[in-house]
Amino acid sequence: MVDAAGFRRSVRSAIAAENWVELDEFVRNGLEWLNDNPGELLRTAALIQSTGLNSLLGIFSHLKPSSYGESLAKRDWVLLQEFCLRKMGASYPDENGWVSDKYITEFSEIIGYKKYIEVNPLEYALENWNQIINSGRFIDINEFEQLIVNKVKNVEPFSFIRIGDGEGRFIDSQYPQELKNRIDFIAENVWFWNSSSFPDHEFFEIFVNSCKNSDVLGLNPANRIKFEFFNSLMGYVGVLEGNKFGLNSPDVNYVENSITVPLDNKKFIDKLISDSGSVVFISPNTDFQSRFDLSEVKVNYFELTPENNIAMKGVGSSIPHYPQLFDQVCKKIRTHGPDLYIVGGGIFGKIYCEMVKRVGGIALDFGSLLDLWAGRRTR
Repeated sequence: MVDAAGFRRSVRSAIAAENWVELDEFVRNGLEWLNDNPGELLRTAALIQSTGLNSLLGIFSHLKPSSYGESLAKRDWVLLQEFCLRKMGASYPDENGWVSDKYITEFSEIIGYKKYIEVNPLEYALENWNQIINSGRFIDINEFEQLIVNKVKNVEPFSFIRIGDGEGRFIDSQYPQELKNRIDFIAENVWFWNSSSFPDHEFFEIFVNSCKNSDVLGLNPANRIKFEFFNSLMGYVGVLEGNKFGLNSPDVNYVENSITVPLDNKKFIDKLISDSGSVVFISPNTDFQSRFDLSEVKVNYFELTPENNIAMKGVGSSIPHYPQLFDQVCKKIRTHGPDLYIVGGGIFGKIYCEMVKRVGGIALDFGSLLDLWAGRRTR
């Protein structure tokens, strides 16, 4: 059993004596123990970093991972260690040779990512997407347009829901605990930042069922999967879990979740709103006049609280979204009844889409595109 305090003393002693050969040998002999004790691994790395002579160990100098994903794909703790050092800069160690708790927490999250990637490597995620597009239920943009047009014309209930990285993380709760803590933290500070309380398990069950009961799911294509893998593993978790869920939802069709952009470029929504003669926008934004000609259209706005984004400062309702505003919007949908609804409301928006379908309406989840229509770039 290695004594942690003694190990740190020996490392400090070798550094103080500038005995680099002894330091190199001592740390290399302790690497197996360090790998099993991530807090000590990071603290030792910080002590070595403080010498300004990382190359002496030959551990950091030639390893330059481009991302979390590349590091974890190689299952190389040294890469992860070096990534942490570069990311955290020169703000550590403190005068006592310790690394602050927040860095240990971040390193703990990386351990969670490593566990997740070992079970869900990039190759698996890409094969999952291939299964989606070869499922016989993947439809192209022309089929999707015609499907919506027919639903509007015949006034048939319909729900289109997009699952991005944020929502996808709440599809499956079977994550390493290190990731679960981070997922809840992000949601609390982005979606539920002004809510009176964090939603209970029932809320997320309703969300999952809303996605399951949709007619078309927007899922994440290969280029999005690769982007998240090499830039944001939290994003990678979300897009993969969303796609896995979609593939296991047998009663829905699929499109790429970015299909909203080419639809917008073709002015498809403009014509749809015009032909419908009536529309309900569910969004924090209520200023679409510069984007659409709504002079001959009956328009209703169900105003939401925005996500915690600087571009949305001062926009939308100030009522706590959960549970107060959530309950109010659900009641408005039930009262208003069938109509064409254009929705942009994060995880709440998926539930609103399901409610619209239940009352006989047509719900199209266009997400952050509604922010862009109002002149706000949130993505």
